[in-house]
Amino acid sequence: MKFNQDGDIVKRAIAASWSRHALRTAIIALAVWFTSSASPVAHAQISNQLSIAGFTRAPATASAGTTDVPILTLTLTTSAGVSGLSDLTLTRLGEGADSDITMTGVRLWLDANGNGIVDGADRLAASGSLVGGHAILKTDLRIDWFAPVQVIIAADIAGTAAVNATFGLAIDDRSDVRTNTDSVIAGSFPVASELLTIQAPPAPAEVESQVAVTGNEAASVTSQDGQITATVPPGASPVDLTVSLASTDPAAFPPRPGTPLSDVMILEWDSAPNPEPEVLSSPIHVEIEIDRLFPSGVDPQDMQVLALDEAGNWRALPATLSADGLNIVFSISVETTFTIVGLTDAASDFVPAGGSSVESSNGVTATVSSGASDGPVFISVTPSATPAPNLGTGADVVAPPIFFHQE
Repeated sequence: MKFNQDGDIVKRAIAASWSRHALRTAIIALAVWFTSSASPVAHAQISNQLSIAGFTRAPATASAGTTDVPILTLTLTTSAGVSGLSDLTLTRLGEGADSDITMTGVRLWLDANGNGIVDGADRLAASGSLVGGHAILKTDLRIDWFAPVQVIIAADIAGTAAVNATFGLAIDDRSDVRTNTDSVIAGSFPVASELLTIQAPPAPAEVESQVAVTGNEAASVTSQDGQITATVPPGASPVDLTVSLASTDPAAFPPRPGTPLSDVMILEWDSAPNPEPEVLSSPIHVEIEIDRLFPSGVDPQDMQVLALDEAGNWRALPATLSADGLNIVFSISVETTFTIVGLTDAASDFVPAGGSSVESSNGVTATVSSGASDGPVFISVTPSATPAPNLGTGADVVAPPIFFHQE
């Protein structure tokens, strides 16, 4: 009996030992299997992801000889850590030729102020030439996970470019984006611009009048027909200026919305041999006589001053009627190409920071949400053949096509 009990005890001990051995073997096997099968997941978690979102910035037209024409805007975002963009391959679109773009004329700019156009705040990150329909831009752009980066892809149109040729750029595939951090590329491809049409270079502007501005003296310059008078206030510039008012061929510029009421005018200045001030200390006051505008009979409330921005688009300028209702009045602090048009379905107004809407006479509404701006913004809604661009936080446009912007 005792032997049997001892034998049972031994049997149970042996069974327990084998059970523990089997359990350890199973645990080891499970660990090996889990490690092997889980390694791709672990690798995916370690690798960061560089996401690319882009939209077109190409204007409808650009004149031969125009530099830094914006073609695409890209927003680069990394999912973790740091991604380093090393090079980008761009493919030429359209019916033009590589020679329509200057050597090293395809450029990647860091859009420092996020406005989508190349200006003094931006930094050149890369440049390249079109060869065989492709341009490779080599850079060392760093993207941190907490700081998305916006860049502009721009191009210089050659002065010898074929008139009426079309041009655009695209990132065809994720393989055209390479990093030095083994980042996984994400996004919707291809990222392609609209096509622009190359126009003949503009005819030289005909200077109608100019005036020398010395020291703290005020001075005025008036167009030959007496329609436009620009008055430079005292102290507008720390150096002496020669201020010129010139008319130029409207065909050299994008089509103007509405009914043209004046020529295209250029107000500019020169300070040679001194450096030229980009922005005047005090703005130039411009008055345009309504009764000299053509054609007559347009309601002054429907008249709008348009200025050409750096991207080659017409934008409305804040302007008012003089107290006697005889002049359109506005101010500028930078060299400006401007014109007057009649816009019967337009709307423009200053919208307070608290939020408000502007509605045109044909029912188009632009709404700026409360808190979208620290102060009042100037909103303009005008008829256009193309939908409005995305203008960022708080801007909502109903019933395009329109041209909408905020200043």
